[in-house]
Amino acid sequence: MIDVDKIKPISALIRAQAEQRPDKMAFADRNRRITFAELDTETENLAKGLRALGLEPGDNVAVLLPNSVDQVVSMLGIVRAGLTCMAMPYDAVAKEVAFKMTDAETRTIITRAGRRELLAGLEEVPIDTVLVTDKPKDAELPFREIVATPRDIELPVEDLQALAFLGYTSGTTGNPKGVQLRSYSAVYMNAGCMAPILGLSDRDVMVCPLPLLHAFALFCCVIPTVAQGASTYIIGRFTPGEMVKRIAEEKATVAFGVPTMYHHMLLHAEEHGLSDLSSLRFCMSAGAPLGPALFNKFQEELGVPLLDGFGSTETAGQATINWLGGKRVPGSCGIPILGVMVRVVDPETGVDKSYGEEGEMIVRGPNLMTGYHKRPEDTARALRGGWYHTGDLARYDRDGYLTVTGRLKEIIIRGGQNIAPVEIEECVLQMPGVRDCAVAGIPDEEMGEVPAVFVIGHEGKPAPTHSEIVDWCTSRLTPYKIPSISMAVPEIPRTPSGKVKRFLLVEAYEKQGLEAEA
Repeated sequence: MIDVDKIKPISALIRAQAEQRPDKMAFADRNRRITFAELDTETENLAKGLRALGLEPGDNVAVLLPNSVDQVVSMLGIVRAGLTCMAMPYDAVAKEVAFKMTDAETRTIITRAGRRELLAGLEEVPIDTVLVTDKPKDAELPFREIVATPRDIELPVEDLQALAFLGYTSGTTGNPKGVQLRSYSAVYMNAGCMAPILGLSDRDVMVCPLPLLHAFALFCCVIPTVAQGASTYIIGRFTPGEMVKRIAEEKATVAFGVPTMYHHMLLHAEEHGLSDLSSLRFCMSAGAPLGPALFNKFQEELGVPLLDGFGSTETAGQATINWLGGKRVPGSCGIPILGVMVRVVDPETGVDKSYGEEGEMIVRGPNLMTGYHKRPEDTARALRGGWYHTGDLARYDRDGYLTVTGRLKEIIIRGGQNIAPVEIEECVLQMPGVRDCAVAGIPDEEMGEVPAVFVIGHEGKPAPTHSEIVDWCTSRLTPYKIPSISMAVPEIPRTPSGKVKRFLLVEAYEKQGLEAEA
């Protein structure tokens, strides 16, 4: 049942936890821990400080901070002020920062001194106010002083239907789009998924290495922490060793990650021995499809339930999830969360597909975005008749369990045959000597496209040869799906949410060909 009592303004959720459990840890990172009472005070003071600067509802405030308690305080404080939070990756390059701040028409930013030089180089971006969290100087405003200073300013009543977050898509092709999300969407993810389906409560301690600015972490971890009175330890930068260490030290009950993180945790366990993960109730995966082999191996070797789901920025987190203790279908992203509808349709006609048939997944529910910022045509294409067209291919079985099979734009069409890159990746990842891999389509004069696999070997060892990969795949894949090309690479380019940047793999292959010809 949907936990309707938790569909409240974010400010009300924070205040309730401050009253009920003031001294309990809300969030922590390597530098500091903050209680719910302190979180209430700091976010309220920041909200009033931002309003004192003259910012009004409808204004956007940028956040350029690493994963940290300060980032959480900034994002929640902005929303408490009735403003819109537009967070960016801390390691974003100047071009990305300039585009997003210009597109969002943002003139106020919260950041650290380490990004001062980058901001100074953005001469074409009009920035009026810079709040610095660590070492402010000159005209910059001291973040620490602002969050510690009460002000006699009345904050507006938080409107659940107002725009609260402007989250930019990963931008795997072209410029990213600003996804407009209401406060209602943010709190609904807890009320319709995290609390009723996964049983999240004030007894839970979560460990999160994911970028907090992304939908998965923000709406499935940060907001549920304040809604349920849980505690979250924030990992600044993922390593399998740090992840395992923090789970043990914090006695974590829930851990978040993307498939590649769990893959590396398994490798860590194989190389360094099993660690004590007995405190975990479950691990949650999203961002990219979780293959059956990784799912089975993780649960068998580490003894922890691994729950996969499907979601996106546009759905404010999960649209589907595997229920804790429910039926498990290897490779499936589960069933729709409470109050959300999902269909699989023909992408051309919109006609519903039967079970077992592949089609585009479309979603409808209270969690959806209101649209793309300043992009009415893109909004009209994505939101049709109240349904969000995800661009993801999927199929469902007789019991309604959905399995994502690929992306419409990522499908490799080899001589008229459709190939989902994830299927080849799942096969090659099981091969001895392969640490990581990704697949992309390479243009071919005869076939149109052929699949190429980009491989990383285990540390200190070369990647398997093309003939070895072909031999491995021959008995495991339909002939037309066997990679035509293999290429060893030092790393697999991924977005912060774990999606493979396949276009960069194609560029790397083409560059190698040009260098060989030269």
